[in-house]
Amino acid sequence: MKTPQTQNLIFGFYGTMHLAGFNAASLWDTAVSAVKRATLHEDTADIATWLDSKDGRHFADYVVDGLRQDKPVNAAINSAVRCWMAMRPDAEMVGRHGVPADTPYLVAALRLIADWK
Repeated sequence: MKTPQTQNLIFGFYGTMHLAGFNAASLWDTAVSAVKRATLHEDTADIATWLDSKDGRHFADYVVDGLRQDKPVNAAINSAVRCWMAMRPDAEMVGRHGVPADTPYLVAALRLIADWK
């Protein structure tokens, strides 16, 4: 299956990576694959939507930090994924959307995106 491309060249993950001086296009597929592998979420369009969001912009900050610490690309992205998998849903996700409080944030966000379609 072909990886969906960004719909947000200015902001989100792609824009943040580009503004930080990295080749966003080459990092995009690696990020989508890493998130898919960690979350077991099959719909890469949902992952692309998440990466294009405000969360994706913040996720990119974690990746940039890793790359600036001279981590290899895969290590920087996987480290960012681990951080986001360790986070838990916020009060709105739990209270308003019924996401179990112990769900990894990244899994919860992708489930909510899938439910909004």
